Amino acid sequence: MTLVALLVVGLVSYLRLQSQAFPSGWEHRWLWVGVDFAGLAPQEIDRQIRRPIEGHIRTVKGVRGFESFASSQWGLWMGVWLREDADLKLAYNQLVDRMDRAKIDLPEEVRDHTFVWKWNPDTDMEIMWAGVVLPDGVDDPYYFSDLHIKRPLERLEGVAQVQLWGVNRNEVLVEIDVERMETRGVQPFQLVMGLRSDNFALTGGYVQEGGKKFFVRSMAKYHSLAEIENILIPTRDGEVRLKDVARVVYDVPERQWHQRIDGKPAINLGVFRESGENVVDVCNRVQAALDQIGDRTDIEFDAFFNQGRVVGESIHNLRNTGLWGGFFAALVLLLFLRSVRMTTLITLADVVCKKWLNECLLFPDHISLLTTLHQSGYHATVRII
Repeated sequence: MTLVALLVVGLVSYLRLQSQAFPSGWEHRWLWVGVDFAGLAPQEIDRQIRRPIEGHIRTVKGVRGFESFASSQWGLWMGVWLREDADLKLAYNQLVDRMDRAKIDLPEEVRDHTFVWKWNPDTDMEIMWAGVVLPDGVDDPYYFSDLHIKRPLERLEGVAQVQLWGVNRNEVLVEIDVERMETRGVQPFQLVMGLRSDNFALTGGYVQEGGKKFFVRSMAKYHSLAEIENILIPTRDGEVRLKDVARVVYDVPERQWHQRIDGKPAINLGVFRESGENVVDVCNRVQAALDQIGDRTDIEFDAFFNQGRVVGESIHNLRNTGLWGGFFAALVLLLFLRSVRMTTLITLADVVCKKWLNECLLFPDHISLLTTLHQSGYHATVRII
């Protein structure tokens, strides 16, 4: 009866195990600090941003070194490498504190664009990565993708977020004509200050009248391109309208890179799961939703990576390897013992019960691909990353 009970408990535990690619609690010994601000030259980023930040984060305990990457398109990324004996949570909290202190030494326009990032294998790695080809004749690819792809997928159980790369939202672009600016005596900083001063929303307190309280809010938002074109830019010789020195358009920003699938313009789709969710089940739900979206809207999906499929196939191979290993172990025992009854007893007690009992006791929450199985007489190690 004890053997039967162990078999039943082990089987139920095995069927209810969470499946994921990496074990929970696996931590990398590095953190990332970034300034997401485009438009500055790499030399200016190094002098005005990187050096002040590095001076502050050198005081964080456990820091081993730095690696910095600067670009005029996406700003600054700085990798902070930690020693093996460093406390990752303490280092992260100290790094956030140092970045708050460093904002005083940074240019005013980049202070609100700083961040500290710590990689979490449960939530920061895509469980599915796919290419998307939109049907012909779509006027606004961003709105179409957000409505028919992103929102339906984010409503699925277990999906934390969905990211789209290669499709941008329409923005108000001010294309400056340098020659016309010089002719009318307009300086770049005057143009920037004029745009900032005319677009704001401020609270003005409240007014009490007749037992009622009325909240006051000053609104100065643009509602049309004509309002932006008629902004007055102050200069030494008077005021100049923005449309006289620049062109105002509502369009997608120019990109320096493009994505294609079979020669057609495409976008990238990344799906992230919630922490603790079964990666195989979430991927199956996402794949079923993509098939339904494709049938309904004629959108073509090409899945480049499916973590659920990789995990499922690996567990399937591991299970088959264990069964074949148990079979050959039983065959060897039978050749030496020459007793079917004794061989069956040892095989069930030594292989099946230990395997299921160990999984039930050691891995109650999940089963990952970084798993080491210790059985009597042999070791099976699987490392698939």
